[in-house]
Amino acid sequence: MKIGAWFYVAVLAAVLLFHGQWQGVIANPYDIDQLVAFGLAGLLMRLAYPLAPSFVCLAMIASVCGLSIAHGLAMGSGLSPLDTIVGMAGALWGVALGAIVLSGRAWLARPSPTFERPDTRHTL
Repeated sequence: MKIGAWFYVAVLAAVLLFHGQWQGVIANPYDIDQLVAFGLAGLLMRLAYPLAPSFVCLAMIASVCGLSIAHGLAMGSGLSPLDTIVGMAGALWGVALGAIVLSGRAWLARPSPTFERPDTRHTL
């Protein structure tokens, strides 16, 4: 799972940095594509590292900041704080969704309570 999560982050970085003129084709005013992409990255990272939520949050924040800076420098359009905030929000929502999935898994895997049947036989 860890390899898959890091591979997705690497693919996301490659697409974000090398997509060239695609931005004019798929642009939207609210960066929904980045929100969903970083949300999925946060979800995968949280599922890959279930015992390290702080690491996952910091890794996603650092990834979003680094990719936003690199994207601004590569495209020459300057840095957009709103894009960075949208990416961070998506990543942290993904981390939160991953925590919900993990707690749901733990809840489903819990042992079911066993009840003993009361003795209904009465002896006189």
